[in-house]
Amino acid sequence: MSTDSSRLAAPVPLTLALLALATAGCAGVRAREAAEAKLQAELDRAACPATLDEAWAAARLLLDERGYPLAAPDMQAIGKRPALLERVTGGLAELVTPARATRDEDGGRRLETGWLDGRRYRLVGSATAPGCHLTFLAIREDPYERHRDVWEAPRRDPALALELLRRLAPDEAARIAPPAGGTP
Repeated sequence: MSTDSSRLAAPVPLTLALLALATAGCAGVRAREAAEAKLQAELDRAACPATLDEAWAAARLLLDERGYPLAAPDMQAIGKRPALLERVTGGLAELVTPARATRDEDGGRRLETGWLDGRRYRLVGSATAPGCHLTFLAIREDPYERHRDVWEAPRRDPALALELLRRLAPDEAARIAPPAGGTP
């Protein structure tokens, strides 16, 4: 009888260890999400002197520097010659690449990049939007079907928004999130 009880008792420490590990993982995710929400709230309240046009130009350049393919008109707007794939225009372009050129929409602007490492961005801007007037929306790639969006809402990317703020209003960005190794 003691043999049966020892076999039943052996998995208990393992079960408790797995439960503690799962709880710690969830706590880590919650902490990261809370930090992102706090950063996003600070970014929304940030004083950014740039106009929508200035912020839009800087955001396109930032996306290009990060390697995200832009549509031909956006590449030309930042002074670059589009690659062959990005030069495709008209209805064919929508079949070849998800990159969509800047267009006016609902009183604001919108563009979409092509794929890079399972992610692409939708940039949405409005002169009345808070902060630097822009929102970077990250769109993940479906892991089962290449070059397809996952079936979830795009998520705001506060890290990219902070990088834009560092370019447009460095003092305000430093107030929100001091650079690594800097003073708080």
